[in-house]
Amino acid sequence: MPELNDLLILMVVVWTAGKIFRSFHLPIVFGELVGGVIVGPALLGIVPADSEVIKVIAELGIFFLMLHSGLETNPEELLKASKKSIFVALGGVLLPFVGGYWAARFLVKP
Repeated sequence: MPELNDLLILMVVVWTAGKIFRSFHLPIVFGELVGGVIVGPALLGIVPADSEVIKVIAELGIFFLMLHSGLETNPEELLKASKKSIFVALGGVLLPFVGGYWAARFLVKP
């Protein structure tokens, strides 16, 4: 029975946070995520993460969140932004690699 209480608390907080974010013209999903983080073990710890029911619902939530964001993606905008995205991704990989190489060369003396 405690699992149902935790689930009820989680659903009420998530729904309320979504409504609050909607009133500020912010994405509802962002409000729901923030509500889950607040009552979860990261901040207040009201809803424990070790419950099997919560784990299954979290996995389903991740699935549906990714499905929803994939359905909202406009392929034309994705292709338009792909050039910039490739440069950002390469910079995120190459710059730390080169920086680490040169830091190791200067800090480690043979």
